[in-house]
Amino acid sequence: MNRYVVLCLVVVFCSIALAETPKDTKPLFVISKDGEYGYINREGKIAIPIQFNSAENFSEGLAVVNFGEDEPYSYIDKSGEIIIDAQFDDARSFSEGLAAVSIDMQWGFIDKTGKFAIEPQFDEAGSFSDGLAMVKNGDL
Repeated sequence: MNRYVVLCLVVVFCSIALAETPKDTKPLFVISKDGEYGYINREGKIAIPIQFNSAENFSEGLAVVNFGEDEPYSYIDKSGEIIIDAQFDDARSFSEGLAAVSIDMQWGFIDKTGKFAIEPQFDEAGSFSDGLAMVKNGDL
């Protein structure tokens, strides 16, 4: 196969991969004022009022927030509506449709409805990537 054909195939496959990558057409950005957090849109207008004790970037349409120190974490959508109720001691962003959450010092994984896909059973947990996530129990 000559180099021209190989180059054309690479360009075609890269174009397909980029076309299938979902783009966030209306991103929101975390802002902070006086130790509280909210979200603004691309134009700099407040999209979700400053009201959270902590707030993470949106990932897969949801963001981790909490309303006060020692309060449980929940997930909101881009309208600011709570989608998954505050019930987690700690929480991470969604990746590959799952998010690591902690209850009573044990980590598990929830889906976007808030149901456990993997029950809390780990001492630590990371985000999914290529179908795998790092977990730790004891020294392993």
